[in-house]
Amino acid sequence: DGGRGGDDRLVVRENGNRTRIVDDDGKVLYQSQGWTEGDSQMSIDRVEQFTVYRDDGSFARWDEDKGLRYGQDPPSTADITPVQAARVLRDNMDYLDTAAGIGEADGIVGRNDLEAMRNNPKTSPELRGTIDYLLQNDAVWRSMDASGAGSNRINLEGLNNYIDRFETSPGFTDGPMNDRRAAQVLSHYMPILDTAQSQGNNNGVFSLDDARTLLRDNPGAPPELRAAAQHLLDSASLRSNLDTAGWSMKFWSDDQYSTGDLDAYLGR
Repeated sequence: DGGRGGDDRLVVRENGNRTRIVDDDGKVLYQSQGWTEGDSQMSIDRVEQFTVYRDDGSFARWDEDKGLRYGQDPPSTADITPVQAARVLRDNMDYLDTAAGIGEADGIVGRNDLEAMRNNPKTSPELRGTIDYLLQNDAVWRSMDASGAGSNRINLEGLNNYIDRFETSPGFTDGPMNDRRAAQVLSHYMPILDTAQSQGNNNGVFSLDDARTLLRDNPGAPPELRAAAQHLLDSASLRSNLDTAGWSMKFWSDDQYSTGDLDAYLGR
């Protein structure tokens, strides 16, 4: 089945039928797996983009700039992780850089660029889903921001650093949440906790208010981080032990916890 979208876009659904798409010169732009001469063929002219929704749940998308590429439509925002979001932003930096129409390309993306790209009808479903996730989870966006350009912006270097950090082994194991596991999870996700409040910055210190803000305003934060933040709020023993673990006079017994406190508690 095929139909025209807006802005000279074509949408095709295989629905059990193999198809081939060629341009007006006869060049093959897309061909279903197992296509034969007895299957359908479509010739297109003056189409800027087409998408074929395949029977296996994936899609094939062609446009004049990028040619043909394959992918999966994004999961709901509830299933997106911070590192997945960072990868999508990195893959789309060229588009995001000047999305708001302010200034020239400089490798820096601001929140206004996200919002402009979100409202652009040509934005891919994957990128739009990622933007929705970030706009609904400020702590995740700010953690990317703080690792890069600052001032509510991100840059490529910051995204690369962020991805490198969260692609590594998390340093905690599965199992019931207890004081030690909560400390491991909090340590791993320090950048997200650290900047949960809008007035915070990435200084390696988080507070109980950061934990409360994370739980209240960031439904898409990693579930293990949300569980650890709740455990911290519920566990007087963990709060007390973290307060004294690092013996930091600056943050001792004031409901603030540093990377040093967590490392000392975990014996690192």
